Amino acid sequence: MKYILYITILLLCTVACQNSASPEPEQQLVTVTEDQLVEFNKAMIAEENDHIDAFVLRYQWNTLTTETGVHYWVYENGNGVKIKTGDILQCAYTLKLITGDEIYNSDSDGPLIFKIGKSDQPSGLEEVLLLLRQGDKTKVVVPSYLAHGLAGDNDKIPSAATLVYDIHIEKIIEPQSIK
Repeated sequence: MKYILYITILLLCTVACQNSASPEPEQQLVTVTEDQLVEFNKAMIAEENDHIDAFVLRYQWNTLTTETGVHYWVYENGNGVKIKTGDILQCAYTLKLITGDEIYNSDSDGPLIFKIGKSDQPSGLEEVLLLLRQGDKTKVVVPSYLAHGLAGDNDKIPSAATLVYDIHIEKIIEPQSIK
């Protein structure tokens, strides 16, 4: 008799649980055309550029803008040689998000040392550095699409982050002096 009672309770619980479970919502596939994606990206870039323009205006930086959309301002001219692809640079720097949050700097992380054209530095930063000379001090605002994009850097730089560099190009290093 006990077994029949247990089986009956088990069956009632099973039936009750099945009836009380909410049905799965129907999933609908959303179709997006290539034209819609292009328009969405254009709108996102325009919005980011508006934020950058407002940032530059707020700080009253006298920036130039590259064809790709990187803003830069050389606030102190150096007297060294012009930088070219393949040069190995050593730079003192501060890297912030456009929100003002500092994420990297040479005081705590060491100088930035990399080879132009063969590094993991954002393409927007390298684009501007190729316009400069050793000794220059510059502020550079790199849009996310020329920085780390949607991925970020998997550390401190979040997804779709606009980056603001303050860089002093200290020297061009001879390749044989790097160990």
